[in-house]
Amino acid sequence: MILTNSGEDKSGLPLLVACICSSLVLVTVAYGRLYEIGFVRADDRWMLLTNDLVPRLTLSYDYFRELFSTFNSIQYSPLNTLYYAVIYKVNGFDPYYFHLASFITHLVNSYLVFVLVVRLLRTFNYPNESFIGWSVAVFWMISPINTETVVWISASKITLSAFFTLLSLISFIDGVTKGKNWSLVLSVLYFIVSFFFKEQVVVIAPMLLAFWACYRRPKSWREIGLSWFFFFIAVFSIAALMGLVTLKANHADVKDLSIYPFSQRFFLSFYCLFFYVFNLFLPFGLHYNYKFPMAAGQPLPTLYYIFPMLFIIILWGGCHFLRRKHLQPLYIFCGVAFMIHLGICLQIVPMTRPAVMADRYMYVPSIFMLTAVFCYIINGMPIHFTYRRSKFLTVAITAYILFLTIYSNQLVYNWYKMNYK
Repeated sequence: MILTNSGEDKSGLPLLVACICSSLVLVTVAYGRLYEIGFVRADDRWMLLTNDLVPRLTLSYDYFRELFSTFNSIQYSPLNTLYYAVIYKVNGFDPYYFHLASFITHLVNSYLVFVLVVRLLRTFNYPNESFIGWSVAVFWMISPINTETVVWISASKITLSAFFTLLSLISFIDGVTKGKNWSLVLSVLYFIVSFFFKEQVVVIAPMLLAFWACYRRPKSWREIGLSWFFFFIAVFSIAALMGLVTLKANHADVKDLSIYPFSQRFFLSFYCLFFYVFNLFLPFGLHYNYKFPMAAGQPLPTLYYIFPMLFIIILWGGCHFLRRKHLQPLYIFCGVAFMIHLGICLQIVPMTRPAVMADRYMYVPSIFMLTAVFCYIINGMPIHFTYRRSKFLTVAITAYILFLTIYSNQLVYNWYKMNYK
């Protein structure tokens, strides 16, 4: 299904305007009840309400020294605390302004998603880049699986770290494709800043390497070049330091990480992967807390043993597809970036969380999955349209978008019911 015959899409500005207008309509429906939500029982108390660094913001050395040298429970997110402190200055602990800030951040991130997708498609020479970028951005913006990240005040560190993650990758793409060294410097700076919001952004380092490898496709070590070699040594060294800080922040809970042995977490990780992907496109039964399917010390239910086999079958089919398509680098990068970001949340690496999954972990990974899927549907599927088929497809897509929007609205209401009374 190809919308244009030219590899160059010059309709970027009209589609950007359409994206903004669609955002206003769809977001109004999806998040119309956001202003009703107060602080909720899940984490808002210790993350924000009892965090004494929030109400006593001062522009002093002692304050910022304490801010950047303090762990908040098992979290190290000083810039997120500073973000709370700035909003507190507006009207104290008024949840409306905290929600408004998260909502605006999500809208800005949606625009950055559009920019990123367009950059990726132009880099790898795919047509219809503006239309695909708009489609991904709008779908991502209203996706029910992202609702938790937007409406939960304590998840602000994810929306904010995602903002800098997207900027880092966009700047890196410019640096690699256009030879702009200052863009590479900006990319690293965005990477560093994002860490002070969310520790899991250490995965930016391998993501940047994955893009470079897919774009440059070096055939030997000699083609890498010393400058790039030392650049990635520096980036991964920064990531290693970030990892050490994260381990220190989580040190108090290390003893609890072996409650579920690796033999069980291995099979659970494949179940989590299928859950995330399925609910990205066909959301059903989304909830703020997904408990483990068995108590610690109990055997894993038999059903969960089938998911690794399903994964192998799908992986084999995907590899066969890529071989037929001569290993198209865009799909490879999107798949690798998706797994890099989501992989650390799939229970293979035990997490200091009582839940087996969380919708918010898909906030960034879903961007790459949607990019690959929409690119294939719009550019790669051999569909010949008739009037009747086009009319049916228009009705189906409209109904699907309305379903996603209404479901997101319902999830927002579910969070409203969790308000502190």
